[in-house]
Amino acid sequence: MSETTSWPRRRILTLSAAGAAALLLVGGGAFAAWSVLGQAEPAPQAVAPPAPAPAPVVLAPIELPQKKGPADQQAFLAAIEAGRAALAKAGAAMEADRAPQLEAIRARRAQALCTALKDGPPHRWVGTIAQVGLNGDKRGTLTIQIAPGISVKTWNTAPADAGYDTLLDPKSVFFQGADLFGRGQQVVFSGRFFPAQADCVSLSTLNPASAVAEPAFIMQFEELRPLGPVKSLQALNDGKSGEKAAKGDQTGSTAKH
Repeated sequence: MSETTSWPRRRILTLSAAGAAALLLVGGGAFAAWSVLGQAEPAPQAVAPPAPAPAPVVLAPIELPQKKGPADQQAFLAAIEAGRAALAKAGAAMEADRAPQLEAIRARRAQALCTALKDGPPHRWVGTIAQVGLNGDKRGTLTIQIAPGISVKTWNTAPADAGYDTLLDPKSVFFQGADLFGRGQQVVFSGRFFPAQADCVSLSTLNPASAVAEPAFIMQFEELRPLGPVKSLQALNDGKSGEKAAKGDQTGSTAKH
């Protein structure tokens, strides 16, 4: 008698009751190893392949060259890359009827982005600080690049930020930490997006083509941590070490005369 264990769709593994079975899960895939004792089981009968599944409504996923951050961030970035690919594929053919095609690409991407965020807002995503500073109203602004040409950010001005509250208090520990980390620092961050019909979540990018090719998503940041050594502190320490070495050389040189 045999037992049948079902795995994710279309993956079925049958093990003989006459043998000892061990199942090892690695990276979301399943590998089975078993030893059969006694006589060999008869060969299984051929099973007709299942009917092909219907084509998905969302954009086809694209394998990222470098996977960064948790699974939802990877899915989020893959949806954006798929939108970019669709935009590039359309190319010159879009010139005659650009607006409807762009709208269709954005709609499919919006569905994919919402799917990527179905388990909740970004939690400990990975990125690099691209900009941190004060605006004309002396409120803190922050932009984090999560992939080339893709960023999450605060609004830049108070009028745009009305109803969002993304701008940072310059006296807050959060802003002072971001300012200390500085541009180019890799960070881990958490925050929340704002719902929007056209793109699933709000963008600061107004041009439709740029919204697909180089999107900048509005975020209310909630957590920020450095990933790896803090470059600004490292540079500061290196500078102090250099000063001490220089003073030591100078002292030594003076003592000799």
